[in-house]
Amino acid sequence: MQIGGFYFQDISPVIGYSQPPRFLDDFANATIKRRMEQCGYICIMASEEEDSTIPVLDGYEGKYTLAFDPLDGSSNIDVNVSIGTIFSVHRKISDG
Repeated sequence: MQIGGFYFQDISPVIGYSQPPRFLDDFANATIKRRMEQCGYICIMASEEEDSTIPVLDGYEGKYTLAFDPLDGSSNIDVNVSIGTIFSVHRKISDG
């Protein structure tokens, strides 16, 4: 598949609600993970696109948790309907 001059492999695994993952879902997920893993405020993350929790880098552990859906409504892109990111931030309640 080619998008904007870039070539991407076809992704075959199925995620979530029996929707095939899309390039933009993976790109949004990777971008949020990359930006938040070193911010110093987050201790752990959870994404709708991942099967397990996502740890932050050692030395960057903060006191908040982050749960997110990186690109909600991405199946609507083809029909020009709204999409967005859903996220939830909570203060860590355990000492671990």
